Amino acid sequence: MTLARHRELVVLGAVRAHAAHGYALVQALGQGLGKAVGLKRPTMYALLQRLEERGWLRHRTHKDSEYPERQVYQTTSKGQRALAGLLRQCVAAGQRPALPLAALLAHLDEVPDDERAEILDTICQQIERDLQDLAELPEHDGLAGEALALLRKHHELDLQTVKRLRAQLP
Repeated sequence: MTLARHRELVVLGAVRAHAAHGYALVQALGQGLGKAVGLKRPTMYALLQRLEERGWLRHRTHKDSEYPERQVYQTTSKGQRALAGLLRQCVAAGQRPALPLAALLAHLDEVPDDERAEILDTICQQIERDLQDLAELPEHDGLAGEALALLRKHHELDLQTVKRLRAQLP
């Protein structure tokens, strides 16, 4: 199962939970589960369009007096069924999105110590920002809350690992 399917699952699930316009989805997912699957703004808008073309989402145009017109997305009944199917496909494939930090760490021996220290410092700062973003999210009930808690634990473990590796360098 590709990372693209996991992204579809995250976006479709988010829209099912809360009908929203694209920018709101980017903001909401950008602080949490979207980061877990590498979901960026351009990818989000392309995904919304693709899911709508499949008939899994539909949009209505909403005009707020202060803002330009926005497309507010919601799932269709076909999208509800597709969400369950995507979930089953992702589980059956037995593959999960890889841990990109592991790939980076595996190759850090190739750079000099001073550059390695700088890279680890940068990674540490990025993880700390991600943890701050997660801390600012509202509490979620049910398994969505569990998913965010798992994401926090992954980030905390990543941070602990990076700090330990950094402490070993001059």
